[in-house]
Amino acid sequence: MTKERAISHLKDISMWGIVQADEYNALKMAIAELQKKPKTGKWVKVIEENGNKFYMCSVCKEGTDEDYDWCPYCGCRMKGDNE
Repeated sequence: MTKERAISHLKDISMWGIVQADEYNALKMAIAELQKKPKTGKWVKVIEENGNKFYMCSVCKEGTDEDYDWCPYCGCRMKGDNE
């Protein structure tokens, strides 16, 4: 599902009139988050031990053992060389 389709779907749900006030506010917040331009960061290699690498996101400072194209914690897109 594309981001644009997700936004459209969330807007459609909020128009159905079957959501409670708290759910409606949550939907509005989700739509606002999806419409934000994604942040861009890079992986910082923190540890390399026994052939295993550990990377830290330059934006949220959370870590992972995979160098994804995006951070699974804050959602920012990663760019450039991760070394």
